[in-house]
Amino acid sequence: MKESSGAEGLSIAVRTFMNKARTDPDWTCALIIVVRYAEGMRSTLATYLRADLQAGRRQGDFHYAHEEMAMSMVISATLGAMNLLVEDGEAEHADRIAAEMVLQALGVPPEKAKWIAGLLGCWVAVVGGG
Repeated sequence: MKESSGAEGLSIAVRTFMNKARTDPDWTCALIIVVRYAEGMRSTLATYLRADLQAGRRQGDFHYAHEEMAMSMVISATLGAMNLLVEDGEAEHADRIAAEMVLQALGVPPEKAKWIAGLLGCWVAVVGGG
């Protein structure tokens, strides 16, 4: 059985959270507070994130020196981008841009990061969501 792509999984997660932030600012504000102060919530998110990071590293897409710091960087970047949407309003393709930037920060080359970050839109269109 083929292992799912860690880079694709992480990109989908970032884009999903960004799209939720765009449509539900109250949920986003609550999530930012909960993640900051609730260890249980951080642990739950960390379980999924760690799996994607480790898969991406095994697959040669991610290159990072310290796993816990990589996790913190991804969470901080995603929450920061979500907060930007809530405070400053709509930014065109913010979900794709955030995912692309996170992937690049983890060592994915720019063109590949751009391609991976664009996959969710194709998937949504295929299943009839957009």
